[in-house]
Amino acid sequence: MKMIRAMNEHDLDTLVSLMPWIPRRREQACSLLRPVFAAAREQCVSLVHPPEHFHAWILEVVNINTRGGKAAQTTANTRLSYLNVIYTQLMDLDLLLVNPLRGLKRYEHTRQDDPALPSPQEIQRLLFHAAADPHLNAALLLIYHHAFFGSELRELTWGHYLPQEGKLIRRFNVTPLSQEAAYALERLRVVAGGVFADPSERIFPYHDDEAHLRQVLLALCQQANLPYPGLRELRRSSLRDFVHGVDTAGFATRQQLDRAIKLAHSSTHLDSSGSVKRA
Repeated sequence: MKMIRAMNEHDLDTLVSLMPWIPRRREQACSLLRPVFAAAREQCVSLVHPPEHFHAWILEVVNINTRGGKAAQTTANTRLSYLNVIYTQLMDLDLLLVNPLRGLKRYEHTRQDDPALPSPQEIQRLLFHAAADPHLNAALLLIYHHAFFGSELRELTWGHYLPQEGKLIRRFNVTPLSQEAAYALERLRVVAGGVFADPSERIFPYHDDEAHLRQVLLALCQQANLPYPGLRELRRSSLRDFVHGVDTAGFATRQQLDRAIKLAHSSTHLDSSGSVKRA
């Protein structure tokens, strides 16, 4: 009831403190959603029982730029994503029957400088060279096979891994792993102590969010004379090359997954086979 009360009272700080987010994500949510909650409070708009014009109102409000002008499309969509996660949490707790954002058409990402995605053959060459580094190999397999964010990898501990089921607990669901990804994690688990691995120990040694992982990946690409794909491009390639469900790709909703798949296919050239694999 605390969450629904905080939502009714436009109490963002209390609401975010009750969400199962890491501190950095709580800080980002507070920063991005503060203009939205302030506008709702000033205009007496209920976020729990919104008015009929809520979709038009929220699309206007998420575009607020505290420095003046209009917010970037990515900022607006990130605000909507955080708000959607909050609504989803309220529904999971049976505190809300319907997600007020359901059916909302978000802004399309229209950056013209997005690099083309690497081909499946280029990714396979990258994985071949990464095999000598067990941590990097496992990280790249989770990104490519299951669309993991680099920041998600940083949060993973051995307590998130379910070896008997071949699954990983992640932010929104439990992901059944591909054989290759499960085998890569087992290699790391053996070194970490096998069945005696500390559940609180991080699986990956990467720090500073995604920067450290990018640095390691770039060094490998330079050493093997391979083009650097970028973590975002590798993740989008997963959505292009595999048939995903919300569980295998770690998405909160099917709508979000479908939108991401559409974006992935618009950002790439498929290889000559055009094949799609099942995750």
